[in-house]
Amino acid sequence: MSASFDRVVSSSSDARNGSKPRDSPTSHFARRWEHRTKVDSPPPDDDPPPQSAPNGAPAPETAYVSDNRIGRTQARIGFAPLPRLALEYAVGQIFDATTRRQAITRLRAAPDEPVARYWLGVVLDLDGNRGGARAIFSARAVSPTGPEWIRRWSHLRMAESDAPAGRAAQASALLERATRSRAVDDDIDFRRYADYVRRLVALQAREGGR
Repeated sequence: MSASFDRVVSSSSDARNGSKPRDSPTSHFARRWEHRTKVDSPPPDDDPPPQSAPNGAPAPETAYVSDNRIGRTQARIGFAPLPRLALEYAVGQIFDATTRRQAITRLRAAPDEPVARYWLGVVLDLDGNRGGARAIFSARAVSPTGPEWIRRWSHLRMAESDAPAGRAAQASALLERATRSRAVDDDIDFRRYADYVRRLVALQAREGGR
C-alpha cells in the first residue's frame, strides 16, 4: 500500500484507541493560532474619541471620516428634501397651470442652478414669452456650468423658435450644434424632439424657397 494510505490507517487507529493523532490538522492549526496570538497581537486602541457637534451629529471636520466604534450611538439622519430634489419636483409642476406659479417660485429661488435657469426658460416659452426664453437658452447654450444635456437642449429650443420665424438657416445651424454629440444616441426623448424640429426647419426651407 502507499505511504499516504498507511498514514490514514494509522490516524484512524489512533482515534479508535482514544489517542490523538500525532500530526492532525486540528493540532497543527491550534499551534499556528497560539503562535500568532503571541507574536502578532495588535496594540491597544489609543485613538481619541470621535468629535461630535452639539446636536449629536458628526463634527464638520470629521463628518467624512469613518469612525465606526462599538457602543457608539449613531447620529440621526434627517429626511429633509435636497435642493436638487426640490427643483426636480418643481419641474414636474410647470406643465400644470394650477401648480405653475408655485413651481416658478421654487425655480427662481435657485438663480445659480443651471437646471433651474433652463426650466425657467421653458416656462417662459410655454407662456409665449419667446424673447425671455431665448435670452435664457442662449446663455445656457454657451455656459460652461451645468450638465451637458442643458446645452444640447438649449440649442434645440432656439432652433425650434427660429424655424417658424423664417430663420431656417440659423435654425439648421443650431440644430446641427444640438445633435453633434454622440450622447444624443442614448436620449430617445431628445432624438424625437430633434426630429420634430428638423421637420420644422425643412418645412420652413421649402416655404422660403417658393
